[in-house]
Amino acid sequence: MEKKVTLAVVEAALETEREKRWAQEPLLSVGVKSASDEELERALENTRLALKSGRRQGRDALQALDQEQAIVEELLERQVPTLEQALGLAPSKSKMWRKYDWTVDELYDADFPEPKWIVPELLPTGLASLAGRPKLGKSWLALQLSAAVASGGRFLDWAVERGEVLFIALEDPPRRLRERLECLRVARRTPIQFYTDWLPLNAEAGGLQDLQRCVAESRPRLVVIDTLARAFSSRIEWNSVSEATAALAVLQRLAHDHDCCLLTVDHHKKPGALPDVIDDILGSTGKAAVIDTAWGLYKERGKKGATLKVTGRDIDPREMAIEFHPATSCWQSIGDAQARTAAEQEVYELLQEMGEADAGSLARQLGKHRTTVRKTLKRLQSQGHVESKLVPATKTGGKRILFYIREDDDTEVTEATEATE
Repeated sequence: MEKKVTLAVVEAALETEREKRWAQEPLLSVGVKSASDEELERALENTRLALKSGRRQGRDALQALDQEQAIVEELLERQVPTLEQALGLAPSKSKMWRKYDWTVDELYDADFPEPKWIVPELLPTGLASLAGRPKLGKSWLALQLSAAVASGGRFLDWAVERGEVLFIALEDPPRRLRERLECLRVARRTPIQFYTDWLPLNAEAGGLQDLQRCVAESRPRLVVIDTLARAFSSRIEWNSVSEATAALAVLQRLAHDHDCCLLTVDHHKKPGALPDVIDDILGSTGKAAVIDTAWGLYKERGKKGATLKVTGRDIDPREMAIEFHPATSCWQSIGDAQARTAAEQEVYELLQEMGEADAGSLARQLGKHRTTVRKTLKRLQSQGHVESKLVPATKTGGKRILFYIREDDDTEVTEATEATE
């Protein structure tokens, strides 16, 4: 093992050398030093000073090295993903520990966790899309969802688990966001972090790396990007399957890596003969191929009612009749919007016979609960078959709602299935 050179070692070596010289020159008087001794003394003093200075410089160098190492470690923890990771060609650092190769037996024996739901039965973790035609209320629906998640409240008919929300609002200025929060009665200190500007999410523009770092640090339960088109620069050709797939695959991996939902607000093409929540998404089929969950908002201009269609890898396809209430600035569920049910057929035919009636009168005639009949009437109204009006209530002096068949309604409600209510 190599011996360390210290001051004590040098002094001992010099003293040994001095004793040898004195032994070779016995006639020299005590106290009289030869030239060689003076040289040795000077060398000893110079060595002592050099070693002291070296130790100081060494300590300073080690401290500087420690500081540099700490900075490097911090940068590594917050490292910018490589281009390969950004393009989805290499696994991200947070997923390196996960297993990627499986045998049949291993898959059968593995204890996988249940899917994590942002909204039970409607929105699991992963990459999701909320699409619709312009100015139908998509941003309102996304903000309503964000407020429900951040407060641990209710979204439509479902109670949701509380969690932080990151909302990138690229179409709404801060003033409009505040007005909408006030309309939704969102409390102060609700954990929603808004950004009204963001670098493009293209791999080379820096926005993707910022988003990855932000999600890793804040660990949100829900991330909303409103809108997808504005989040990327014009260099992305959304009609190209390969470019659309590459752009969204990175966002999908980000959502899966951090076990959150990343919801993009998108647009629909011009409506076709039959609405399709997948085919209607604007751009190539590469978009729909990557996303895990698709929400489609369908609404006729001038009508209050709308249909929310939902499908995905982990959920069963379903359709819900929803309605926007200006008084609360919220979308509300008024039931499933499937093919005409026997309950709807029954209410529709009775209302035709009676001419006009309130929900209570219809419920008594049918032997059903008033709330059930009212929801059925709301569905028929959202579908355009039924209208309503306010009239004075004779007993209470207040107002009551009368329902009646629209004069221009010529649709036969014939495709009835078994009642579900």
